[in-house]
Amino acid sequence: MMRISNIPITVSLAAVAFLAFANTLHADFSFDDGFAIKNNGDVNNPQASFVDLWWHDFWGQRIAKPDSHKSYRPITVLSFRLSSFLCGGLNPPGFHLHNTILHAVATVTFYFLAKRLFQRCASYNAGVNPRATLAALLFAVHPIHCEAVAGVVGRAELLCAIFFNLSLLAYIQAVTEETRGTFQAMALAVVATLCKEIGITVLGACVLYEALDMVLPEEEPSPARRSAKHRSHRRPFGPNAQRMPWQGRVVRVCTAVLVVGVLILARKRLLGQSIVSIYRQAENFIAFLPPGSGLRAMNVAYLHAQYAGLLVAPRQMSAEWSYSCVPPVLSAQDPRNAASGATYALVLALVLHALLACARGQGAGAGAKLRGFLLGGLVVAPFLPGANVLFFVGTYIGERLLYMPSMGYCMLVADALEGFRAGWGGLVGKREAAPLGKEKEKKKERERRGDRPA
Repeated sequence: MMRISNIPITVSLAAVAFLAFANTLHADFSFDDGFAIKNNGDVNNPQASFVDLWWHDFWGQRIAKPDSHKSYRPITVLSFRLSSFLCGGLNPPGFHLHNTILHAVATVTFYFLAKRLFQRCASYNAGVNPRATLAALLFAVHPIHCEAVAGVVGRAELLCAIFFNLSLLAYIQAVTEETRGTFQAMALAVVATLCKEIGITVLGACVLYEALDMVLPEEEPSPARRSAKHRSHRRPFGPNAQRMPWQGRVVRVCTAVLVVGVLILARKRLLGQSIVSIYRQAENFIAFLPPGSGLRAMNVAYLHAQYAGLLVAPRQMSAEWSYSCVPPVLSAQDPRNAASGATYALVLALVLHALLACARGQGAGAGAKLRGFLLGGLVVAPFLPGANVLFFVGTYIGERLLYMPSMGYCMLVADALEGFRAGWGGLVGKREAAPLGKEKEKKKERERRGDRPA
């Protein structure tokens, strides 16, 4: 249940997220909106069968057909149909209003997730709320979200992020308390996957969190939380930390792996062909580069560097990066390879920092361990399906694909900024206290000398 103290923060965050994209309310349908909404019989035809919708792809085609795009997002399509019903037809402002509201909801769920994760570091203490609030504010107004919120088809990202956050929150509750949150987490993960395929990555984040829980003690709860309602709460802090039996961990992890397997097999059976279909070189030229020449690897690496640049400094954005907007990397001497190497070096440094903190034992380097989870569970995991690593996707760069990875990035930035502020404040406080301490010592010395006999 939401605490009263959280209401002003959540309302403020929702308002900021809504106002940041309120200028989209008068926009029309654009780009892929025409295919996914205006020309989609599952959306524009009120008499269309709800049963058939579950056998169609995101664009209204039967998904088993060879020319289907293989995007399976039935819950998102149902939300389009609901918007059409509520708006009295294909009314663009109504669709944009619903997208903006969903972005505000995603921001609020992200705030509670960030707050819960930052609570895992006892050293943060009073810095939990500032970190979570700052992360949610960054997420609410990040420019890279323009395509996901302003484009109606970006609703797949918005819905997926909401259920991703709720699933991970339920799993955290299952890990830290003796509850049946595992079933809720798995059910919400399935819903997230039916909103967009990348929702399945929340199960990987859950397994990573299980590993985090083994090496990172939770903060000691306040006396108010030690009520009868929370007597069953597992307190993993201190030298006599009470850990959940290892059987519980095995059951949770095995359940997550089982759900992943079921979802993949169900999707493979439904598609009847490949995971993703790419028909034109203009959509993603990497898939058409000669294999075994190293060109694919260099272009994929540079693609990751471009995504990192858009996340950190989105100076130049576009709703369409296909059609050779970015010239391919065709040689090892291309200077753009340096950007790829720098990106991977930074990620590797963060991972090694987290692993070394884990190697030092429990309670050591809590912040580094948490940052390792944020990087792996909330940045890399949701980005991986669109990274052109496991398989090639139907777009070269899609800024909407950074909507969910930006959550982990915003938490990392908030953690760094708050840590810098706290460290600078402590340093200034020490500098201010130093003269006062010396003055007190001099006073004591004078008093001591004054007590001596002449």
